[in-house]
Amino acid sequence: MRRFIGTFLIMLAVIAACDQALGPVLGDAYSRVHRDEIGKLNYIADSARADIVILGSSRALHHYVPRIITDSTGMSCYNCGIEGSNIFLNYALLRALLQRYRPRVVVYELQYGYDAMRHSQADNPVNKIRPMRQLRCRDSMLADIDPMERVRMLSGIYPYNSLIAEIWLASHRSDSPYNNKLADNGYVPQFGVIKPQHEPYPRFTRELDAKKMSYLKKLVEQCQSRLIVVTSPYFDPQPDMLSVHKPVVDLCKAHHVPYIYLAQDPNLVGKAPCWDDAGHLNDRGARIFTREMIHRAKKARPQLLAPAGNKHSTTTIYNNTTTWRKKT
Repeated sequence: MRRFIGTFLIMLAVIAACDQALGPVLGDAYSRVHRDEIGKLNYIADSARADIVILGSSRALHHYVPRIITDSTGMSCYNCGIEGSNIFLNYALLRALLQRYRPRVVVYELQYGYDAMRHSQADNPVNKIRPMRQLRCRDSMLADIDPMERVRMLSGIYPYNSLIAEIWLASHRSDSPYNNKLADNGYVPQFGVIKPQHEPYPRFTRELDAKKMSYLKKLVEQCQSRLIVVTSPYFDPQPDMLSVHKPVVDLCKAHHVPYIYLAQDPNLVGKAPCWDDAGHLNDRGARIFTREMIHRAKKARPQLLAPAGNKHSTTTIYNNTTTWRKKT
């Protein structure tokens, strides 16, 4: 029995040593990726710098065309949208940007399910935060969102458990849509057209997630004077969508932050040629939306977005419709 316990303890020590040795190796491999989604996350955290930044999930990634925003405002713009991201990742990315500089304008694409609602279809809320060692807020955020993360993160390889294959693929493949869109400043266009028999977008409920709302409030408070919150269109939005969004509307009003609600924009709702699926515009629809969004954003934040010399006072819009390598 004593021999068995000794052998078991030796095996545990070997496993622990391997774990601690492999963790930094995987971390270095992750931080060197300059392609695919991992590459974009590294670029945002380490290098991205623009006057206007767009934060949000795939609806930000596919709906906001930086070139149109730059042409309209004369300011540089970068789309930080990430597939499946929620308020936790977006807040962490904002903190990473603020570590290096302060964007002049932050546009936040609010996806209610990912950013406020309990039991949404979002991915694990922290799986994209864990491997990002460059985030100074990483450990404190993980422990706050899930106290058990403090224990799990003692493992060196735990942050990369499901990413080893992805790290390798991102370093070698060139067929990802992320890899050939550098000229579009983070925007990844969609070119499909929704089918008549399409899968409807999941409906939102009024069940709020208190932790998500707390981080949404932190995001609003940290860039209050330079923030614009937007909800872009849905193909077939639920009729009570605006009332479901009321907690977000109230949060924005309380902090004097413009909330541009275009979820039910009649120029795009139900217009099949403009949609890739029920939740995502294609490139044609994204261009129409971006022009409308920046038009309204200039009215909402004229002191930030209007041409130099414009002294108009701020107006607020809550509802006016019923390889990512740094260039050298």
